[in-house]
Amino acid sequence: MNNKSILHFTITITTIFSTLLLTSILSFASTIQKGKFEYVSDLRFKDEYFYRCLAKNDNQVLMKIEAVDCPDMKIMYADEILYLPNLKKLNLADNQIMQLDTSKNKLLEELNLAGNQLSKLNLNDNQKLRLLTLSNNKIRDLNTTKNTLLEEITIENNVLKKINLANNVKLIHIDISSNKLRNLDISKNINLSTLNAINNLITNLTLPELNKFIVLEVNNNPLSKETVETLKGIQLSQGTVRF
Repeated sequence: MNNKSILHFTITITTIFSTLLLTSILSFASTIQKGKFEYVSDLRFKDEYFYRCLAKNDNQVLMKIEAVDCPDMKIMYADEILYLPNLKKLNLADNQIMQLDTSKNKLLEELNLAGNQLSKLNLNDNQKLRLLTLSNNKIRDLNTTKNTLLEEITIENNVLKKINLANNVKLIHIDISSNKLRNLDISKNINLSTLNAINNLITNLTLPELNKFIVLEVNNNPLSKETVETLKGIQLSQGTVRF
């Protein structure tokens, strides 16, 4: 075989290989786009520990999985939740997760990510959330304006400097203890029963008009004189107050 034939053969083989590779990539991309993955075993997991957890789930059909319970399993990545559009409950507490995209989990009602390494979390697409637990992370900012169905929020031991809870009028329980909050306005949270805001930097606390018993814990804060007087009034009439 002369040099020209060898060159032609090499080019032909290279072209065929490139075509097959491109076809394979496009086919895989098309499969992802069309959502043809049906079972947990169809997915290529980024994190072996998360795969092991999902592999033990009672339901292996992706579209039918409504609950995932994977606490304390050394999980660093859980990207594959994007293939679980009907997920309602997600517990990934006490893992090593630094970021998580929940934008495809629009039916999510309960989310527990306590004890991870999150610094931020976008919840704009999770408008059915009722219970949110983010304790013991590194969260600096949290936007819950779209989560109007929230009933309980627990975000103790983070580094929040401010939070807007005005849209979360259904809140019954708030735990934002051990953060870096300087002011706290819960005047719109008219259904509130318990507030734990100890160990912050709060000087001004704006409360709702109370028409039921409430438990307030705001000790270890540099409260203003006006706030203290307000809390004394509540303590005498409509609740238990620790400050």
